[in-house]
Amino acid sequence: MAGTWSQIDVGGQTIELFKPDRPDELRRGVLYLHDQHETTLRGQTVYEKQLNDRGLWAACPRAGATWWLDQRVEEFDAAISPLSFVMGPLAEWFQEQTAGQSRRVGLLGHEMGGQGVLQLAYRRAREFPVVAAISPAVDFQVLHGRGTVLDSLFNSPEAVRQATVTLQIHPLDWPRHQWLACETNSVWFDGVERLTSKLSSMGVPFESRWQPTQQEEDAPLFDRMAEEAIEFIASRLEQESRRV
Repeated sequence: MAGTWSQIDVGGQTIELFKPDRPDELRRGVLYLHDQHETTLRGQTVYEKQLNDRGLWAACPRAGATWWLDQRVEEFDAAISPLSFVMGPLAEWFQEQTAGQSRRVGLLGHEMGGQGVLQLAYRRAREFPVVAAISPAVDFQVLHGRGTVLDSLFNSPEAVRQATVTLQIHPLDWPRHQWLACETNSVWFDGVERLTSKLSSMGVPFESRWQPTQQEEDAPLFDRMAEEAIEFIASRLEQESRRV
């Protein structure tokens, strides 16, 4: 395998950390937020290759099926919510790794983690101007009442909807570089399409990749989008490095 993995402790949470063989001279890297199955980039050879080829490190925190929200979940940490952890202790760790330049960290997420990185980017757009989301679970309120942690965090689907990323977009403060990919037959497609419609109506720039229905012989969308997603992050971080 190209590159190496290790585990570190940040704020009492275990982070899986990927280090490329030849790190980028500006210490640029990727924060990856996992899906509801807690699948990180470790062992995902197609992503490991893309990261290593570009000299990018990757940090992969684990939060269980918490939906990366700003509500405390006992199974994660009784004192801090998953989103507050990412915006607090983990963001501070990024500052240390990038010589105080958090704009050298691109955001990447899948499904639950896809909406998670959008939650972070829409709240901290100046710190995290580059975000890529694959099949982001934008309208996750549809899961309320189906036995997930959302049932204990919210009293109704409408209460969940109020916490979705579509309602977090600031009209004057948004990430400069957004990339969204989703299959047209995905359970999450309608929500992603509504999100992009809102971005368009607000004049917020973004790139989208609507993929056709997956054929039986196709690799999962997550794998198929690896090269394009990492290339987007790497190229946009390069653009950000040239900003005054």
